[in-house]
Parts: sequence; C-alpha cells; structure tokens
Amino acid sequence: MKDTAVFSVVVAALAVIIGAVMQYFTLKLTRRNTVSGLRVGVVESSLSSLRNVLSEYLPLLYQVDLKFRDFKIRGTPLSEEYYKLVLQEEKLRVLIQLCLDQNEETHQLLLTAIEDLRGESDELWLPRRDKVILRANAVIAHDRSQALGVT
Repeated sequence: MKDTAVFSVVVAALAVIIGAVMQYFTLKLTRRNTVSGLRVGVVESSLSSLRNVLSEYLPLLYQVDLKFRDFKIRGTPLSEEYYKLVLQEEKLRVLIQLCLDQNEETHQLLLTAIEDLRGESDELWLPRRDKVILRANAVIAHDRSQALGVT
C-alpha cells in the first residue's frame, strides 16, 4: 500500500511537471504566432497603402506629363491647374518614398523606375509606367514573403 501511495505521488508530480512544461510551450508558441500575425498585418497594411498611393499617383503623373508635353510641343501656356497637379504629384511622390525602405533593393528599384517615369524620355510613357507597376509588384512579393518568413 505504501508503494502504491508513493507511485501515486510520483505520477501526480510528473503530471504537474509535464502540464507546466506543456503550458510553457503552448504560451511560447501562442506568443510567436501572435507576433507573426501582427507583423504580417502591419506589412499588409503598408503594402495596401503603397498600392493606393501608386494607383492615385500614376494617373496624376500622366496628366502632368501630357500637359507639359503640350506646353513643349504647342507652346500652350502652363495653367494654374498644371501647377496644382505638380504640387499634388510631389505630395504623392513623397508619400511613396515614406512607404518604402531605401535600404531594400526592390524598393530602390521601384524608386528608380518612378524617377525614370518622372523624367523626360524618348521612350513612350506607358511602357515606363508598366515598369513602375512591375517594380511595385516585386516590392509587394518581396515584403509579403519576408513577413511570412519565406525567403
């Protein structure tokens, strides 16, 4: 009977210890999953902001480009509307820069493509715009895979 009592105490002690160890690992895993979920949420939010700003920026830049080309080719005076568009374009360009990490290569390539799109070029505007979209998609894929831990 004494052996049974000792055995019962040992089994109960082991159950408590194993329960505590399992609880520790459960808490650790829950914490890791929570932090990972938050990180993915923050990255997705940032990427959504970048997409929204780019979707507003690219058509606006096209308007600015058309009005400037019209000025250069036909000598059409630049109106107050043009200068308002330029100010809005600059504001959106700064927002894009704030969404990007200039230390990341994919982000640098997107910024370069945007600067190429803004500058004067003999290349047609739409292929240069498509290059910006391609670079933006690369940023999105890169940042999403990093957030998910897939590199």
